[in-house]
Amino acid sequence: MTDLWYMATPYSKFFFGLEAAAQQAARIAGVLIKQGENVFSPIVHSHVIAHMNGFDPLDHDMWMEIDKAFMERCTGLIVVMMMGWTRSKGVTMEIEAFRKAGKPIRYFDPETGLFTSEVLN
Repeated sequence: MTDLWYMATPYSKFFFGLEAAAQQAARIAGVLIKQGENVFSPIVHSHVIAHMNGFDPLDHDMWMEIDKAFMERCTGLIVVMMMGWTRSKGVTMEIEAFRKAGKPIRYFDPETGLFTSEVLN
């Protein structure tokens, strides 16, 4: 099975707003795809769907329920360390879910383009 990485980015806590958060997530997903990473971005996926269908883009419970299926399928987590990521309720929950599942977590710095990996004890 091909590796698929779940890409965690802030949304509601992004300083420049929801649209900017979705655009930044899409840009970074593209960068990672160009580098050969297979990524799924829940923000890119849900932002447009929410706006095109009248869903509340901030209905955290609804989106996390959908995202759980993707988290179960994904090989591991890529946390994009963009502005607001440490304050994001969603990113925090995603990190906890991947830790609990014992799946690898990688941190991506969008400024340097470098990855670091979390060491699980």
